[in-house]
Amino acid sequence: MNDSKQDTLKQNRLGPLQGKRKMGWGILAVVATSLVWMGWLIDDWGRDWTTNTAATDPSAKSVDMRPLVIDLPPEQLAAVVRRWVDSEARWSIAGSEAIAGGERLHLLHQTRLLRFTDDVHVTLIAEEATGRPTTLSAHSQSRIGKGDLGQNPRNIKQLIAGVRAETERTR
Repeated sequence: MNDSKQDTLKQNRLGPLQGKRKMGWGILAVVATSLVWMGWLIDDWGRDWTTNTAATDPSAKSVDMRPLVIDLPPEQLAAVVRRWVDSEARWSIAGSEAIAGGERLHLLHQTRLLRFTDDVHVTLIAEEATGRPTTLSAHSQSRIGKGDLGQNPRNIKQLIAGVRAETERTR
């Protein structure tokens, strides 16, 4: 056999192998990118792998994780929350109910990538004496999974920041 025939046979044998190598590198790139993305999303490595719930807390480090106090009656603040939810693509209202001194809203948030649904319960309670200001507290919980990779705190932060901005826009 001459050298050109040997080179052709060698290329034919390596052709499928080179394609598999390229596919392997592509898969490795996708996996590496996914891991970097997940690492970027996680704020609290100790919490985000093992907890699938979050709530506002007056002593939270982040301002957007503290209850929001706004000088509006509960019904007006509920209207602001509804307007904000209506303007957001992955948020919806599942229900609402009147409670003593305020209102409770049940919101749904759908995650971007896998379309998981999180339940976000918002409680609006007014100060007893004056009926104003109203305190907005929120609790977010994933329907499935042991950890949320930080999605529930992000839900609350997005809600608080959005309602704050909507309130400032309407004043």
